[in-house]
Amino acid sequence: SGYPPACLAGAELALHGLLTAMVDRGHAATVYASRAAPGEYDGVTVVGAASFADVARLYRAADVVLTHLTATRQACGLARVHRKPLVFWAHFHDQVRVYRVGDRDAKLVLFNADWVRAATRWRGPSLVLHPPIDGDRYRVARPEEGAVTLVNLSREKGSDPIYALAERMPDDRILGV
Repeated sequence: SGYPPACLAGAELALHGLLTAMVDRGHAATVYASRAAPGEYDGVTVVGAASFADVARLYRAADVVLTHLTATRQACGLARVHRKPLVFWAHFHDQVRVYRVGDRDAKLVLFNADWVRAATRWRGPSLVLHPPIDGDRYRVARPEEGAVTLVNLSREKGSDPIYALAERMPDDRILGV
């Protein structure tokens, strides 16, 4: 799994927005993402590929484990072993089923939208958490009117077609954000 600044997909940016908001309020936030560059990013400590012993140390030090996406099954097991409460963040309606999150795994499920919560068969404790967004971080000095626009230029979100479109339409304005 990735994390900004190397991975700028929607769920990763939403997680980063949540963690930086927590850091701004005085909490410590550490991310373990196997494909992330280690270091610090906007006050969030990022741990990349690590040994099993290092990952176990991270879990022992944690008060709460927050997981999402492909790391979920591993996080559920490690949180259980280390007796840490786990919070799962569902970004789309089928993630609870896809990642096999049960009430034995998660003490709380966060949903990023009301419709995602309504479409999910989760009966345990849950909240809708709209990711905190710092508008100044994404504000552009001069928005391009009339441009074909794609927000989130990751391959997983469909960047290949926008690049192909740009090649086929050299006289049109294409904006990738």
